[in-house]
Amino acid sequence: MAWNELYLSWIREWIEESAENSHKAHSYSKACASLEGCTKQFNHPSELKELKFFGDRICQQLEKKLRDYCASEGIEMPEKAAPPPTDELPKKKRKAATTRTWVPRYRSGAYAIIIALRKNEHTTAPGEGLKKPEIVALAKDFCDTSFERNPRTHTYHSAWDGIKTLLKHELVYCSSKRGGAYYLTEEGRRIADSLRQVEKENSPDAANRLWTTPVTPDRDHRRPREVSHISSSPLADASTSTLNNNGETLDMSCGVAEWPIGSFTVEVVLDNREVRSKTDRDYFRSELAALDIPVEVRSLAVGDLAWIACHKNTGQKAILDYIVERKRLDDLVSSIKDGRYQEQKFRLHRTSIEHVIYLIEEPPRLETPQAFRQAVHSALSQTVVIDGFYLRRTQGPEETVKYICSMTKTLQNMYRFKPLKVLSPSITCYKQSLQEGREAHRFGYVGIEYDVFSSAMTKSGLTTVRDVYIRMLMTIRGVTWDKAVAIQKKFATPSHLCEAYDALSSESDKKLMLYNTLGDNIQRKRVTKLISERIYEIWGSS
Repeated sequence: MAWNELYLSWIREWIEESAENSHKAHSYSKACASLEGCTKQFNHPSELKELKFFGDRICQQLEKKLRDYCASEGIEMPEKAAPPPTDELPKKKRKAATTRTWVPRYRSGAYAIIIALRKNEHTTAPGEGLKKPEIVALAKDFCDTSFERNPRTHTYHSAWDGIKTLLKHELVYCSSKRGGAYYLTEEGRRIADSLRQVEKENSPDAANRLWTTPVTPDRDHRRPREVSHISSSPLADASTSTLNNNGETLDMSCGVAEWPIGSFTVEVVLDNREVRSKTDRDYFRSELAALDIPVEVRSLAVGDLAWIACHKNTGQKAILDYIVERKRLDDLVSSIKDGRYQEQKFRLHRTSIEHVIYLIEEPPRLETPQAFRQAVHSALSQTVVIDGFYLRRTQGPEETVKYICSMTKTLQNMYRFKPLKVLSPSITCYKQSLQEGREAHRFGYVGIEYDVFSSAMTKSGLTTVRDVYIRMLMTIRGVTWDKAVAIQKKFATPSHLCEAYDALSSESDKKLMLYNTLGDNIQRKRVTKLISERIYEIWGSS
């Protein structure tokens, strides 16, 4: 008998029953996803412990449920797997005590912090330290988790917790307990260099992003080069062009202008389609204006709300690194039903804005239909864990206005005491050009010229083969954005995918090609056998 489906049905029931207890529901959801992604068939619930997220409590609950089920159906309960005889167990040999060097896990918080400190030394001077905000700004590119806590989403730990481990292992030391600067020890410097050497052997291009050549005393650059006028990026001198499919040269240089301290204001730009209701279309603008928040209503290419810097003399505008996608709970359910949810997230990723805020309004009287509770829960979890967006939940438009007001005042204070580097990336190579511009001006606040940003996001002619390819894959049921990206990275274009299918002779091998290629990937990009067969039916069959 196939017990897996029975266990899954019980776990799904527990998820619905514990909807009010978010901690329990989250535990059950992780266990359910773990069992759904496993092809092995289990008999007794105790065997499920070999899967991730299955502990003693869940297995005991399943065992009790199974015992009652077998008694009511009059069938024999499966037996526990007998442990191997004690005489067959291998005898453990006593190992001599050895001292092992601790090394941080790849792209963990500790890994990112130690790399950031070492990279700073190669940029400034040997022995230079950094304070927490400067470390976070430099380390976030080398870490897969956020450096910020968010109690509203039950995120009580962040990547910054890795600093405690580094201090414990004496790889880093701090000048004072409160607000001090952090410095690498000799052992920490050695570990950081070892990590780069490993990265260099695995991926030379990635290693070059860590640091290039060491700094000598006569090259003590304490600050990045200041730019006070519009010019091309320093990286443009080395390589600012690439070739498209027709052999034409594409300009990848990124222009930059510096707006001095106090020369600009921070304002809210609101999409003209963002309304409270059909009968109250001007609610957000009027409420924000009443709170003395400068707001401008215009058509936004992506998102529902963003923050812009406006130059006091020239009137030029630059979009800052913060954008909001607002959804009411019933609108979120509708977008999941018709597929707009994945499409909108795909477009938000294309902006390359670093802080994407997904704001969900949950009015007290508005309840999620029971059939879609699990889908909504999974969608919000994926938004934070997989997409890396910030999740903000409010109880209605009134609380949303308060949040926008609070964020605006926070950003106004942030940008008040520092100049702003306004980047003008190449529209034809928007993401690559913007990435180079950010790398060249990573020590400070960065904005994107508003007109360039709007053109890059709305001009349909700029859609690349990669974008169209990913969208085509996402039309297949079960292929999410992250899975489509994983497939595209392995098979760059549709022709590469078709040629890979043609190279195989067996029909069964073709059906399982993507599963065998990407099936062992991390869970969020896992391509199951069913999805692999669906893609083959569309892309590989004659």
